[in-house]
Amino acid sequence: MAASDAPPPPPVDEEDERWVDVTEDVAGVAASLDVDELLRAPTFSLYDSMSALELMDPKMDALGSEPPQRSVAELLKDLPVDLAPGPAIIILDRLLALEVSYHGGASLHDSILECVALRDPATAALSDASPASKAVAQAANLTLWVCEAAREIVVAADIFEEEDFATSTTKVSKAVEEARRRGRALPVDESVEDARLQAHVALRRSLAEAVARLGAERHALQDDGGATDRARNALDQLDALDADHSDGDATIADAWFATCRDEHATTRGVSPPQGGWASSDERKATRDACRQLLRGLDRVWDLRRCLAFLRFSDESTELPALPSVDARRCEHAHSRLLRLCLNVGHQSRGGGRFVLPRSFAALELGGAGAPLRKLLNQDDFGAEASATRLGRGPKKASVFGVVVDSIVSGGAPNCVVQCRAGAEFASRASLRVLHVLRAVASANRARLRQQLPGLLLDWAQLVEDARRADMRCAEALRLPNEHARYLGTWALKYSLLLMERTLALDVSLELVVTPSDLEHVFWYREYLLAARSTLAQDARRQRVLLRDSLAEQPDAPRITEEERRLDALADARDAALEASLRGARCLCRATHLVCAARAARDAATSDGGQTYVYASRRTRFAKRFSAFACFAEPAPIQYEAYESISLKQRAACDDIPTAAAKFFGDAAQLVDHAIKLGKTAEPVLYSTADADDLVALKRVAVSNRVGLARADADADPPPKFALDLAAHEDFPVVKGL
Repeated sequence: MAASDAPPPPPVDEEDERWVDVTEDVAGVAASLDVDELLRAPTFSLYDSMSALELMDPKMDALGSEPPQRSVAELLKDLPVDLAPGPAIIILDRLLALEVSYHGGASLHDSILECVALRDPATAALSDASPASKAVAQAANLTLWVCEAAREIVVAADIFEEEDFATSTTKVSKAVEEARRRGRALPVDESVEDARLQAHVALRRSLAEAVARLGAERHALQDDGGATDRARNALDQLDALDADHSDGDATIADAWFATCRDEHATTRGVSPPQGGWASSDERKATRDACRQLLRGLDRVWDLRRCLAFLRFSDESTELPALPSVDARRCEHAHSRLLRLCLNVGHQSRGGGRFVLPRSFAALELGGAGAPLRKLLNQDDFGAEASATRLGRGPKKASVFGVVVDSIVSGGAPNCVVQCRAGAEFASRASLRVLHVLRAVASANRARLRQQLPGLLLDWAQLVEDARRADMRCAEALRLPNEHARYLGTWALKYSLLLMERTLALDVSLELVVTPSDLEHVFWYREYLLAARSTLAQDARRQRVLLRDSLAEQPDAPRITEEERRLDALADARDAALEASLRGARCLCRATHLVCAARAARDAATSDGGQTYVYASRRTRFAKRFSAFACFAEPAPIQYEAYESISLKQRAACDDIPTAAAKFFGDAAQLVDHAIKLGKTAEPVLYSTADADDLVALKRVAVSNRVGLARADADADPPPKFALDLAAHEDFPVVKGL
């Protein structure tokens, strides 16, 4: 550190304090960071990639100090406009690297707009200069044209989210405006003498032609007309002509890459290192990444051809009408894929940017090991679709295997799943899981807000299907019906978990209107916990009954010591699960009492019992569906959520009464002891609240049970289900039709 920049001397009373210069350490760590480093991390999920904010993103550092930046006009004063072929090649090589990073997810200002040649005055100046400068200008116009055309395609496919993918706000591209005015016609092709410059321009033009055909009228084209092949040939030509850039002045090329101030720009970029992308290895890596981009476009065409047989019956509707495919299954499994592929070229909406290869690559669900044709298969029992392999490496497994492991870990013996009826049910359950995976892969959370009713209906139907499968399993194993109820218990458990997650999202997103509504949430969650506890007890009893029934068979093998130890472990597991659920129920009831006491006290001390409403019922309902569709695990429902909502309704916050705080702490300790020791927690907490609004919630619980029971009584034909929100908006009732 220079003497003039030395830190001040330490205070007298802190003589032992040492000052260490970490400038070089921080610079070394910063230099190790790469563009899109988060997106390439092995632990980075699809949901994270759709809503990621990279380091130095304009949103994240909006309050940072703005460094001095020159405008485009100021930069042009010092830029050599008449470029020689050598510096022009370096500029186009580095621009190609920035294009690849942009297509991989970087923003405009963090990627291609770092090249001054893509700014309006610079492009105009290059067009009137040397032949090499004209080649750079032509490549710049084609690059901007691809960005705008692809933006319209992505917008039409509804895979963008709010402003994250919007590029039209920059207003820095004259080429974009003229492309719109000309109906997205490609820029005029101009001859280029230098072979390397010609290959660069041909690569950009081929990519533009591929995007142009992709954005044509729906059903009009089924391939790219060889555009991607021409782009690959241009890349091969660049590989063959690649040589040392000693024939060009790198300092001239570096001057064309800098941050600049633009009066229309709403964000700022981060300048790449001077002299970057100059080595042979880096140029090769860039071209390989460009080839991967072309493979992504090939997958788009493969998907369109795969879905070519599916058509909308009416342009005004979004639901496919196919006589050979079940309508509801087609609605939930393929509607998003159809809109994603068949709406290409639609220009009725605005916003978004080019993330096409990344979005369609997500359809592979974890890599090249998940062919789309298997996911789109419509066989009766889903045998081929459920065999689709997901994940990578040692964790790679089929959907069917995951579902079977889940059923077995829930307490069902292997013989139940291995018999024909159990295996067929597991395949149908795998299809339900695949429906969710398809939705996650083909759309973001903002486009899935209508999935929640469909999921509840699907799983309600699956519960009924599981009960019928249990009966067939019992017949195949020659057991009484009451000794084999594992599949129905498993499906009902996940249905209850689905309802509990909707409650948790309501609380974590603060969609409840008042603390009294949150009090109702705790009551309803206690009902769900009680139902889960009942299911756990039934599963434990059924496991013991089936174990004893199989042991009494004449040809039953002798029980080994290892099997006895496994049974003992299963008993301990079931006991711990039951204790955990009872403890969670006690904690939920304690929180319910504390919330009720606080609500009563606030009502007594408030002026006129004023109630504040933060969001309309329709807004809260849509927001919950939107957030639920991202399939992220919500935060647990805790008393802190009640406090955060209550704080917004009171002008001043009073501390929690000491007795209530101690009561809540004791309940939390009860849950911890129940989980660690596996002992049964006694129901020592009771609720005496019985207000009119709680009566409505009780009707919801009764309606759920009665509706499902009545539907279960009808053996033939299979019952249909619907959602009823009349009793209470936030707690849907599943009942039979």
